Amino acid sequence: MNEPMMNHGHSLLEIIFLEVKMIFSLKMTVWSLSFSFVGAIIGLLYGNVKQTIAALKISEKKYHDVFYNIPGMVYRGKHDWSTEIIVNSEMVCGYLPNEVEDKKIDWPNLIHPDDKQKVFKEAARITEKVLSITQEYRILAKDGSTQWVSDHKTSFFKPDGSFAGVDGIVYNITEKKRLEEELKSYSDHLSNLVEKRTSEIKKAHQSLRESEIKYRGLVTTMPEGLVEVDSDWRIQFINDRFITMLGYSHDELIGKLFQDFIDQESSQEAQNQLSLRRQGKSSSYEIQMVRSDGSKIFVLCSPNPSYDSEGQYLGGLGVISDITEIKLREKDREELVEKLQTALKNIKTLQGLIPICSSCKKIRDDQGYWNILESYIQKNSDAQFSHSICPECSDKVYGNEDWYIEMKNEKKQKK
Repeated sequence: MNEPMMNHGHSLLEIIFLEVKMIFSLKMTVWSLSFSFVGAIIGLLYGNVKQTIAALKISEKKYHDVFYNIPGMVYRGKHDWSTEIIVNSEMVCGYLPNEVEDKKIDWPNLIHPDDKQKVFKEAARITEKVLSITQEYRILAKDGSTQWVSDHKTSFFKPDGSFAGVDGIVYNITEKKRLEEELKSYSDHLSNLVEKRTSEIKKAHQSLRESEIKYRGLVTTMPEGLVEVDSDWRIQFINDRFITMLGYSHDELIGKLFQDFIDQESSQEAQNQLSLRRQGKSSSYEIQMVRSDGSKIFVLCSPNPSYDSEGQYLGGLGVISDITEIKLREKDREELVEKLQTALKNIKTLQGLIPICSSCKKIRDDQGYWNILESYIQKNSDAQFSHSICPECSDKVYGNEDWYIEMKNEKKQKK
């Protein structure tokens, strides 16, 4: 009870009324404060909800944009393998998402009949645990064409551990497959070309080896000398015939200057020929070479020079022919010609009026004696005679003989 109120002489009823009024006033104050607090809380919660909804819309748009920008079909496959298409089905198979949602078409039915068993068999293992796999197979598109796809899927499960379905993305890889086929075809073509070329190269190498053996044998056994020289005529290669020709050993010739084996009388000709090679000119020439025993031989050099792309002389091969016997025969021939010319001069002294018998063909000399033609010419010249018989005389002398007739017939048959 409130002391002040009692002291002022208020009645008990008044006091009670005042107390009730005060209590009611306090309750109203409390209720007013409660409603304000609750309103503030509700306003705060509403603001948070609006922010959350806005954030969710932004997030939804972001994921929506991500899905629609994926160059493939995003889908969810159910536990019974029926498919819920989310986005971009048209770019893979030509069907719109609503055509799938309305059950006008189901993804498993689009799988090519030849690939369907393999696809389901491979996918069966992801129903046992959370697993991601990638499959490549063919589908039948809306326009009737066959398309290749790459299906990337991951399985998910219910809280009780049972298989719930798969989430996946399917990409159209038809163009990739076409390029792979073209690449494979091109690769196979290249492989065939390489194999063919390799076979040709092997055959060429075999032919080269055979040719090398063949020509090495020819070079070794050829009747002419063969010499390879560099740009200074330093000997790089020789065959056996050239070694025999000069009488030196292989090591005594290799690395030496070709000029070192040329006779002094022919050295100038050799220098002239070397100068001609460096000028890009080539011709055969004759020189004398000196053998290991000091004797000299005549040789005919037939060069085959080599030049680089700028025309610089690199050296070359030369065939060396021993013409010593030919030269000696030429000398003998020249001596014989000289003798014949002398004999002809002597025979010319017989020219003039010489009496000769019209019957026996004897010649009368200055002393009046009749001489046989041969003895008269031999006496008055250096000429010698050998006797034979001409065809006309043979016919006169042997024409009736059987052996002569048979011999002439054989000659006619051979002709």
